[in-house]
Amino acid sequence: MVTKYPSLVKLLSEDAYEKYFVDNYCKKVIKTFDGVIVYFPRSAFQHAFYKSSSRSLQDKKIFAIERAERLDWIKVALKDNKAQLFFGWNNKKKKSDYKRRVAIVKKNYIVIVQFKKDWKSATFITAFLDDANTAFRIALGEKWIKK
Repeated sequence: MVTKYPSLVKLLSEDAYEKYFVDNYCKKVIKTFDGVIVYFPRSAFQHAFYKSSSRSLQDKKIFAIERAERLDWIKVALKDNKAQLFFGWNNKKKKSDYKRRVAIVKKNYIVIVQFKKDWKSATFITAFLDDANTAFRIALGEKWIKK
């Protein structure tokens, strides 16, 4: 059975999207398909829904409406037992990050969480629609195996 993803969220302002994030994620208990509780810190909004004007600047100053409109997809992706799951990647060390789990759904929507020490809970890192072959590169990495 194919998981149905909701329509895009259409709000009037960046502040409205942030409030929606806080009300629907930060203040709720969200569990993955395999029972992991995912926490959504308010500070994750800036990282997840803003983008840099260039890869070299990494300034995260531009509101990414295409990410924000998919707010409701995050919860569905985390609960999607058909998601392709991979370990994260540590760019500085150039190796897999076994505390991060990357879920790819709908071929190009990516959600990343970081596990806590207990492996029963995780923190939301980011979610985005792939626009630069990122999903393809992730899929070349190590498939997720619960440690």
